Amino acid sequence: MAAMNKKTLFSDQDAELQKTFELGLAFVFEVEGIESDDPDDKGGLTRFGIAQNYNPDVDVARITRDQAELRYLTNYFYPASCEDLPRPIAIAVFDASVNHGSITAVKLLQSALRVKADGLIGPVTIAAIESRNQQQLLIDFLSHRALRYHEIAAETPSQTKFIRGWMRRLFKLQQYLNNLSKGVRQ
Repeated sequence: MAAMNKKTLFSDQDAELQKTFELGLAFVFEVEGIESDDPDDKGGLTRFGIAQNYNPDVDVARITRDQAELRYLTNYFYPASCEDLPRPIAIAVFDASVNHGSITAVKLLQSALRVKADGLIGPVTIAAIESRNQQQLLIDFLSHRALRYHEIAAETPSQTKFIRGWMRRLFKLQQYLNNLSKGVRQ
């Protein structure tokens, strides 16, 4: 994969979208770390948060940060329709897309909104987002993610050991988004 050039990914009109992606990416890179290979992690070898078992077309052992960034944009940010969402919601959904897949991330958002959970961001979902208090929506969305993590652990007991880390991730995300809303530099 060729080196990524942000100028080719975002036009000048997309400066706000680029900023949203970069803020989300900064959080994802922070919580994912550089590399892990826990035998109980269903993702297998993971580098910059890109898991080998969920990205079989990638040589994760050799993936660069720039390649991971491009993959996040094309396989997680855009498929979850983050470009159509307000910044805090977009960042939260992007992070969920990384952990749960884009369809599940959107369904979790839709469940928090109490609209039909079809995994597609459309006019009904957008209208529901616009009608909600954004802070309360984030809390509800993160609560739905927490429930999903507990469902995963109940379905596959070997995943129970990750619950504390998953919950920590949600708390860190809430803190990160609160700081962004207050203009606190990250």
